[in-house]
Amino acid sequence: MPDTPQAATLSDDGMEQVVSALACHHSSVIYYLADREGTRPFNWISSNFENITGHDPQAIVDDGDFFLRHIHPDDAFEVDRRSDRLHDTGKDSREFRVRTADGGYVWLRDELRATPDDGPAGGQLFGCMSDISAEKHAEQKLTESNRECERLSRLLRDAVEGSPHGLTVRDADGSLLICNRAYSQIYGLEPDDLLGKTRSEVGLMIMRRIRQYDGIPVTDPEAEFEGWLERLETIADNPVEIELDDGRWLLASGHHTPDGGIALTRTDITKQKRVELALRESEQRFRYLLESHPLPVYIVELESGKILYESPASAKMFRHEWPSEKERYVTDYYVDPTDRAPYIEELRATGEIRGFDILLKREDGTEFWVSATSKVLTLDKRQCVISGLIDLTERRQREEELRRIRETLEDAIESLSEGFALFDSENKLLLCNTRYRDFHQVSADIIEPGMDWVDLIESDLEKGLYVEALGREADWLRDRKKMRRELQTNLEYEQSDGRWVSGANRPTRQGGIVVTLTDITDRKAQETESRQSREMLEDAIEALGEGFVIWDDSDRLMMCNQQYLEINRICADVLEPGVHFEEFMRAGAERGQYVDAVGRVDEWVEERLQARRQPGTSAEYQLSNGRWIFTTTHTTRQGAKVAIRLDITDRKEMEQALQESEGLVRRVLESCPVPLAMNRLDNGEYIYISPSNADLLGIDVVDGPFFSPDSYVDPKIRESYVNRLRKEKRINDLEVQRIRADGTSFWVSMSSQLIDYKGEEMIVSSIFDLTERNAVAEEMARQRQALYQSEKLSALGSLLASVAHELNNPLSIVVAQSMLLEELASDPDISKRATKISTAADRCARIVKTFLAMARQEPAEYRAVKLNEVVKSALDVTGHALRSSGIEVSSRLASDLPSLQGDADQLTQVVTNLILNAQQAMEGMEGDGWLKITTSHRPRTRELVVKIKDNGPGIGTDVRSRIFEPFFTTKKMEAGTGIGLAICHRIIESHGGTISVEDTRDSGASFAIRFPESTRSSEETPSTERPEASRATFSILVVDDEADVLDVLADILRGDGHDVDTADSGDAALERLRDRDFAVVVSDLRMPGLDGPGLYEKLRQELPAVIPKLMFLTGDTMSAGAKNFLDESGRPYLEKPINPRELRSLVRQVAGNGAR
Repeated sequence: MPDTPQAATLSDDGMEQVVSALACHHSSVIYYLADREGTRPFNWISSNFENITGHDPQAIVDDGDFFLRHIHPDDAFEVDRRSDRLHDTGKDSREFRVRTADGGYVWLRDELRATPDDGPAGGQLFGCMSDISAEKHAEQKLTESNRECERLSRLLRDAVEGSPHGLTVRDADGSLLICNRAYSQIYGLEPDDLLGKTRSEVGLMIMRRIRQYDGIPVTDPEAEFEGWLERLETIADNPVEIELDDGRWLLASGHHTPDGGIALTRTDITKQKRVELALRESEQRFRYLLESHPLPVYIVELESGKILYESPASAKMFRHEWPSEKERYVTDYYVDPTDRAPYIEELRATGEIRGFDILLKREDGTEFWVSATSKVLTLDKRQCVISGLIDLTERRQREEELRRIRETLEDAIESLSEGFALFDSENKLLLCNTRYRDFHQVSADIIEPGMDWVDLIESDLEKGLYVEALGREADWLRDRKKMRRELQTNLEYEQSDGRWVSGANRPTRQGGIVVTLTDITDRKAQETESRQSREMLEDAIEALGEGFVIWDDSDRLMMCNQQYLEINRICADVLEPGVHFEEFMRAGAERGQYVDAVGRVDEWVEERLQARRQPGTSAEYQLSNGRWIFTTTHTTRQGAKVAIRLDITDRKEMEQALQESEGLVRRVLESCPVPLAMNRLDNGEYIYISPSNADLLGIDVVDGPFFSPDSYVDPKIRESYVNRLRKEKRINDLEVQRIRADGTSFWVSMSSQLIDYKGEEMIVSSIFDLTERNAVAEEMARQRQALYQSEKLSALGSLLASVAHELNNPLSIVVAQSMLLEELASDPDISKRATKISTAADRCARIVKTFLAMARQEPAEYRAVKLNEVVKSALDVTGHALRSSGIEVSSRLASDLPSLQGDADQLTQVVTNLILNAQQAMEGMEGDGWLKITTSHRPRTRELVVKIKDNGPGIGTDVRSRIFEPFFTTKKMEAGTGIGLAICHRIIESHGGTISVEDTRDSGASFAIRFPESTRSSEETPSTERPEASRATFSILVVDDEADVLDVLADILRGDGHDVDTADSGDAALERLRDRDFAVVVSDLRMPGLDGPGLYEKLRQELPAVIPKLMFLTGDTMSAGAKNFLDESGRPYLEKPINPRELRSLVRQVAGNGAR
């Protein structure tokens, strides 16, 4: 054997190689690697080749012919051949003899495997040669022994078949060789059904019959079959218990045979399993009972006192955890450990103790008494004691309590006013009190415990104690014995001493009798007196004029008088003692006695029963004969009900007449729209409030009472009002301020009168709500102010229109001439001066137009508006006022401002108003005033913002919330109207924007106007360039009463090459139109004589073809007549002052439309 290194110094791979070499060296199998082709030289061979053949392994590797030379000549061909199987399957097996070193031969079986070509040892043969010399020698002897084996086999089969147990033998391949009938019949088969079958075939047949094995349930035999086969591999070392589907149990065991097979035995252990199961269940039940039993139990060693087992109840008693690993001794539980010695001494002597009282303690130190029952037993050859404990704490407490109770009971029995006696089940006296002896005074000498009850009664009879027994003692005694057996109670009898006694017999749970005797002499006297009184009461009830009835506590009739029967004549036959109230009422309802019950019997009866459950109820109802009955019911202390029925027909008729009268008055009062009320003079409590009055005060009369002083804003006013009413008795139209339930105040006019009602002074009043009248008065005053302001604005507008018209004509001349001069001048200086004139004139024109737009108040016309242009227009209008006030104006207008969809005139009016307000606020202010105007675009919020800020006195916080209200102003009456900011607010809101006052860090006011960014694209600005000379020319008639205006208009149009004719009046124009056809007619609107509208009407009548060629010029668009005419005619027009570019553009437009 080659040397091996120390294990401790080897790596895992080195250790593995050493172990492999060691295993090969001692193996009976020779391993080798050889070439697949050629003479098969050995590349490697295991070292045990030398052990088996005696040859050096290295010699066979070094010498390729060494191995062939040592093959037996008869086997050389076998060794040298290459079988087809090696090529086809990659494996082969052959047997041959090899000469050993000592000259003998050894038989080898050579198992070859071809390694994969692509593996680490590709193209080689791996072989293992096993020494089969013994096997070959055995084959020679096999023939000789076969005959003997066959004989023995027959003997074995007979023995196997005769065994009461199931026996089988399988060979190494798992085939069943032997099977007795006892085995096959276990599974309902014959031996021939199993012989020759493989282990898998037989195993699956068996598996289908198995319910469980090793405690593992079989639910799917096919799926669990492999596990079953694996279990069978270990059966020789570990037998298996099997339960079949018919409930039988088998023990399967086996042992391996020398040839690699296995012999199996199946033993029926059904009875044994049942016994085991019963024993196990018994043990489980015993343990369950022991651990579930409320009685504490423990087992201890007799000598040491060590606790071996303790039940949960015991652990609970001693107040420690269960189960517990802690080692405990029983002496730990003794208050005095020396108490165990006498206990053990007695236990040794008797082997068992019952009811031994011991004082023990718990783990928390609390002490308690127990009663122990113990017995000596032997466990595991040790003497032990099993003990059961009963906690005596409660029992001792109960015993003490019972002692106290017994003493208390004896004292209580003795103090009873009734006679008390207790007899046992044999009628022997156990105890009695003095009172009992007193009732049997004539026989007191024999009353002792143990006395027989019969002896006592016979003694009493002899001495004549029982009055009713005199002369019939034997019969009376027989009856009393029977009553006693039947345990009758409330036995009343009279004694010879004049006393009446009530006796009662009651059984005890032990079969005895408790006797109580009560002196009822006084009660008997009272009953006699009560009977006489009852008779008197019955006579009195019968004499009543009302119906009278008594129902007991279960609502059954006890008695009624004749008058009650007379009232209920229809169902009088039902009124018998014992009839139930519901039955009586239902009978009357079904027979039509009650008007309200007709057609609704069940519902009516249920209503009566519900009402009857209320104590002290009363009701009125009408009978079918028209009579009205009043009934009242009262409950007695005993739970009975006493009812009286009274005929109230006459009263009901009077009440009905009175109700009709009062109803009429109430309907009148409650229908009256004037709020009415009646209240007490002294405290003001309302006796009546009409609905209209309650509505006015905001109260609900059902929530009363209400008091008049609570509805005055100042209660002192009512005091003054009451004092005046006491003197004058009547007050008309007194105006006072009242308050509603919700706290709101209002003015009313009151008229009141003092009256006497049932001996008490009352105030009858009506009130008139002045809220609407006062509101109307305030509104009228406000409307008068608004009308005044409106008239001022209207007059101002008219004046403005007149002034503007007068200015427009000369302004048109200046504008037009300056622009013509600018266009036609060849001298640059002249052109420059003309531009200045034109710019100033254009500014004047814009100012005039802005004034006119502000004064017109026309409906908004929304189009693309440049917000910066609006600001500039407003500054043009207000520039002079700002400069004259010494106010510095600065503006920062955003260059990237988008257009806004709106009305430019209205927006200019808003900005102008805010600028003028700022200018007026800064007048007379010390220091220099300044005004800042900014515009900005906020893409994030999509807003256009205009801010106007000044450094004036600002706006107080107390008026900020009202500055946008109509007619609210902080200016003097002559300085402001209070409508400017209100109009601004309305205009901005109509444009979808907001206007607000912003807080400023210093003095002054800051207004912010925000518009939503328009989603519509801006309109294209019309071109202002002069048309090229190549444009078409037209024949044009210009009409205006102002000669200068007429000339400038003609010059403008002639400058474009047009053929222009003029007329200074409407009549002149009409004459020319009759004589000549013009492409365009440009006419002023306001002219003496035949004005523009007159000319239009003449042309419509005489020359309608000229109407499409007609356009107007006007400086008056504020008058209603001018505006209506322009709207109705639909003809285009230009406002003066005239801009040449606008005139040229409109002329081309009209010419084009007229040509069409």
